[in-house]
Amino acid sequence: MDEQLRQLQNTLRAVAREAGVSIGCPCSRCGRSHLLVKDGSLSCPVCRYRRSL
Repeated sequence: MDEQLRQLQNTLRAVAREAGVSIGCPCSRCGRSHLLVKDGSLSCPVCRYRRSL
């Protein structure tokens, strides 16, 4: 299981890098996803919370 989690994390980092997005901290509003950082704003892909940096 640890190896699968590591593979998934590496894949997610690569996809984010290709998309020009950084992965931030966990969403403080819903806690179900990490925030995505792009173009000077933070957004949660689950609850759609958004704020500017």
